[in-house]
Amino acid sequence: MRFKAHNLKIAKELIDNIAVNTTDRNVVKAIVTMASELGLYTIAEGVEHREQMEVLEALHCNAVQGYYTGKPVPPEVFEGLYLRK
Repeated sequence: MRFKAHNLKIAKELIDNIAVNTTDRNVVKAIVTMASELGLYTIAEGVEHREQMEVLEALHCNAVQGYYTGKPVPPEVFEGLYLRK
């Protein structure tokens, strides 16, 4: 592969209206399809609602970031919640 990237992040601005705007949904679908064909891992940023998550799951987006999955926390809180010592 001629790209050095392994991940492709989808901007929040495209995710904001994905559940209600067909154009945005189709653009994200094209991005996810292209990334998949190139062997890239897709990450949607700014996911805030269940409806957005459902659309992204249906489009086979690999991962999401945003308030829907968890709000930002300080490092020490993250360690306590998610890392085992």
